[in-house]
Amino acid sequence: MPANIADWLDLARGLAAVEVLAFHAYQLMFREQLPGASYDSVIVFAYSVVWALSAHGVAAVMVFFVLSGYLITTLLLREEERTGSISLRLFYLRRALRLFPALWLYLLVIGLIWLSGGLPDHPWHSLVSSLLYIRNFVGRGHETGHLWSLAIEEQFYLLWPLVLVGLPRRNRLRLAIALGGLVSVTLWRVFAARAGLVSAGALYIRSDFRFDGPLYGCAVALALRVAPRAVTWSNSTALRSGLLAVAGTAGIAAWIGLRLNYLVYPGTDTTVVCLLGVMLILSQIGARGRGSDWLAWRPLVMVGQVSYGMYLWQQLFLGPSTQGFETIRAFPVGLLATFAVAVTSYWCLEKPLLRLKDRKFHKQIGRPVFSAAHDLPAGTRTAA
Repeated sequence: MPANIADWLDLARGLAAVEVLAFHAYQLMFREQLPGASYDSVIVFAYSVVWALSAHGVAAVMVFFVLSGYLITTLLLREEERTGSISLRLFYLRRALRLFPALWLYLLVIGLIWLSGGLPDHPWHSLVSSLLYIRNFVGRGHETGHLWSLAIEEQFYLLWPLVLVGLPRRNRLRLAIALGGLVSVTLWRVFAARAGLVSAGALYIRSDFRFDGPLYGCAVALALRVAPRAVTWSNSTALRSGLLAVAGTAGIAAWIGLRLNYLVYPGTDTTVVCLLGVMLILSQIGARGRGSDWLAWRPLVMVGQVSYGMYLWQQLFLGPSTQGFETIRAFPVGLLATFAVAVTSYWCLEKPLLRLKDRKFHKQIGRPVFSAAHDLPAGTRTAA
């Protein structure tokens, strides 16, 4: 399994980034750059693979939300158990140091292009809403359109830690709030989808329709404290953990590749993906076995490390071939540029700040030994 909390989050974000990259590669290769071409069998095969990968980018994002909720809640609970309290100041400082600088750099570049007249259809308020993490409510334009997911994540973590701090060591009540919240969000989304109250786009990006994702993860973290046996029976052996890993992975692959969202009740597609994400979590915190160790694959970890930069910068290099962007958005130049900038961002900006974050903004909470019942893998680098 990944060596620490940050690798888990990076892997999930990496999968989301790969799906988004696949979607834009599909647009570049088959919607814009090869119009009317007669495709041979290789092109048709490539089209089929990329089409499947790009079908539901939201699926990987929702899995990331679930995993994020579990890991960050567990981290905060562990801090409370080891030190007696949760420091909101340190929590928000750590998140700011991890997320803000790379985003600010991206928005600075987009802003300079906008000032030069290179983005005539991208309004200035989209840059402001992206900076304030409300892009899922305000703004339009391709270059900041993907920041809706970062907005939802930050909005959630402005609120959820307050619940934990406001109810110190009352894990049963915390769990009840998490479960009540995810059920309420699910029912509201189903009602809105069924009644046609909002557009499909609003169902996709509005916080009140997406907060159930991280709440699933929060509920798992709390349930492991409140009723560990009721949770860990499913992963108490290597065989069970392996089956959970295979079932969760196969379920997500089938969901994406076969477009199964068309077969479920309106508004419940997110629920299915979140439950599959819960299965993946359980597979990774139980008894270890080869079948459940796929997240430890080194190439996945490496992609995960640069995933934040990939997710940010792909929107600049991949997209419609509008005037002035024909060269950098040509295939495969756009993909190569995305990876190059992401790797540079990681080594020159993100990694030094990660070291600073781990050195300056953590309570002394020790190096715990991993426990299947209620703890995380040992390690010092964290994502919260």
